[in-house]
Amino acid sequence: MPPTDRAHLDDDAVRRVLAGDAGAYRELVEAWEGPLLRYVANLLTGAAGPGDAEDTAQEVFLAAWRRLDTYDPTRGRFSTWLFRIARNRCLDARRRRSPPVVEDGAEPAHSRRPEDDAACAELYRALDAALDALPDGQRSAFVLARIVRLSHDEIAAVEGVAVGTVKSRVARARAALAARLAHRSEIAP
Repeated sequence: MPPTDRAHLDDDAVRRVLAGDAGAYRELVEAWEGPLLRYVANLLTGAAGPGDAEDTAQEVFLAAWRRLDTYDPTRGRFSTWLFRIARNRCLDARRRRSPPVVEDGAEPAHSRRPEDDAACAELYRALDAALDALPDGQRSAFVLARIVRLSHDEIAAVEGVAVGTVKSRVARARAALAARLAHRSEIAP
């Protein structure tokens, strides 16, 4: 669905919720729960325990529900407003975090060979650690650009910075991740 169609659907759902149709909020949650959960999980890498990303995503949707009357479609898209709430919640959680604990990754459902599974789990741990080592602004911009797939303009609105700053943060994050993972010669199976 083109972004302008999604924005129109989101704004229509917001109008209906504010007019008393509480069920219309489900449309917003269903449209954005996947991207929001991916964003939150990646921002909380190393800062949270199992299930914390889901809890934080639910908190974000609850906060959005409570403050829906503050959303102004003339100032930006619903998704931008929602991801800004998520960003702030995640940054608060990271500030309160204890030192990261490296946990064993979940085993894939269809294993090939034990050594392939171990290499894959190690690669994912290395990727998580490299992402966790990025400064908050770079990590957030990178996740929004590469995982959530927002445009640079949308990321700029979420982050409250200029588009050039977003481009710089994404480029620096990519370079830092590449440098940190350069010693890894294997590719995930």
